[in-house]
Amino acid sequence: MLSTIHKDVVGGRRAHLSGAASGVLAALAGLAATSSAFADVNFTNFLSAPGLNIVGDAAPTPDGALRLTPAQLAMRGAAWSADKQNVSQGWSTQFQFRISNIGGATDPNLQRGGDGFTFLIQNAGADHLETSVMAGGGGLGYNGMSNVIAFEFDMWKNDRALDQGSNSVSVLSNGVNQLISSELYSIGNSIDIPDMSDGLTHTARIEYVPGTVKVFLDNLESPAISAPLNIGSTLALDNGTAWVGFTGTTGGAWQDQDLLNWKFTPVPAPGAFALGGFGMMFLGRRRRTR
Repeated sequence: MLSTIHKDVVGGRRAHLSGAASGVLAALAGLAATSSAFADVNFTNFLSAPGLNIVGDAAPTPDGALRLTPAQLAMRGAAWSADKQNVSQGWSTQFQFRISNIGGATDPNLQRGGDGFTFLIQNAGADHLETSVMAGGGGLGYNGMSNVIAFEFDMWKNDRALDQGSNSVSVLSNGVNQLISSELYSIGNSIDIPDMSDGLTHTARIEYVPGTVKVFLDNLESPAISAPLNIGSTLALDNGTAWVGFTGTTGGAWQDQDLLNWKFTPVPAPGAFALGGFGMMFLGRRRRTR
């Protein structure tokens, strides 16, 4: 059996470290490297936003918000984490937003302001943004993207998209194939939510564990949506990772769509906790036996 003998500087003693123990320490080092590679995304504001790719008409505001779209005709904006995040093992994300200065045309429910925004998981590109104007602002910035999961915060009723109302949340995906902004691709939706266009600050939270995703809006105890989803088998990922971020659009109706803060937290796999606990126990035993 292979073993390595090291000099113990303290007291001049020798410590014998077996190949198995070396393997434990190597695994712990690998775990630490993996954890640091997929660090949390955490923006308390966007006055300074290192690690964020801001695309199209999106831009920070003087008060520190990230304005995905200004209240103007036919705007498109996006913001992506510069580094891919681990999305296959489980994660949570929370952000606050404010919708204001609504105007322009009215939808079939005679509601003004549009069109909405999305939180997206995508493996298409670090600066991706819908360019087609086929659906006006109804594409919400991702229309036609492939390899994407969209969490819509939709504030315009598009009949051709089969929207349930003028104020809805929805989870949509077409796997690795092109996704069109339509409820045909919805795996869960709700209109039983607060009015997102009231000019107030709203808090959204999305929680994912393999097999289930939950979307919360203001009420962080009871989800507006709970739907079946396995991201690892739905998307083509790079070792479980993809870009995460936001898109937003306006069309013939418009509104300021401001993201106020954002946190994305990958959840380590259960095996990582077990490995860490075993490593700590092993190191503790070594200290006691010296």
